Amino acid sequence: MSADEQASSSTALSAEPPPKPSSVSSVTHMNSYSADDKHLPGWSPSESLTESPCSLLHKLGEGELQHKSVEGFVRNPKLVKEDILAQKKQLELLRNGLDPAGLLTNAEELKAEANKHFGLQRWRTALVGYLGGLWFLRRGAPPCPQLVACGLAMGQSDSDEFKRAMATVADVVRSAEYVEVEEQVALRNSLHLNMAAAALKLEEWPLAKAACESVLAVDATHPKALFRLAKAHEGEGELGRAITVVNSLLKLNAQNSEARKLLDGLRKQQAERKGAFKGMFEEREEPGEASK
Repeated sequence: MSADEQASSSTALSAEPPPKPSSVSSVTHMNSYSADDKHLPGWSPSESLTESPCSLLHKLGEGELQHKSVEGFVRNPKLVKEDILAQKKQLELLRNGLDPAGLLTNAEELKAEANKHFGLQRWRTALVGYLGGLWFLRRGAPPCPQLVACGLAMGQSDSDEFKRAMATVADVVRSAEYVEVEEQVALRNSLHLNMAAAALKLEEWPLAKAACESVLAVDATHPKALFRLAKAHEGEGELGRAITVVNSLLKLNAQNSEARKLLDGLRKQQAERKGAFKGMFEEREEPGEASK
């Protein structure tokens, strides 16, 4: 920066700051927050990752990837999309260049890192890790899930882009195809079950169901998958389906105290719901004062 520019900058800083915008719609967009932003001459989306996905997931959870905020400004939406697309392409280049052992290692590392964030109640960060781990176990060269690219590119899990990506995850989980390698089945089931647990915490019921159903497609009697599937049905208000799933679990293990407690609670909710409907219809049938 030249001396004239520095003087101009100093004058601007000493002046009274402009009033804050009254709404997001009135906020001025800016192209970059800092000098180390990727949108610099010579930068290309085709460049390979300089950090492992596991390291990026750690930084996501710790908030180390977020762009510096500047009061009165928001990131240019176009550049946000470019960042996400660039991260997506970089992750795909990394994944497609790995051998089976490398794919497995990345999946295991992402699961371990995601479990740490789950323990810290960072459910969204954990979901990014579990989904990323599953992506490394999928057959062929599938596209990087939008949620993974979005989380690792933006460094935050509460943005509008992240929320939109979250809405697509259940479909991604349902449609995924995996390499049929016996030693990977346990890891795959564990990732799906942990994903379901995080989804239940976030009340993402369709995702929790999709994750549990992926496990049950491999092992129809898996107790944790059945229990969490019942909880997901309960969350969506599908009490009859939840009861059916819990009964299936109790047929396998009648001594399962958690399943028994869940069944009792579901039956109580069902009875209360029937009572409420019955009372509502009786009230409608009762003649009003004007008709007596």
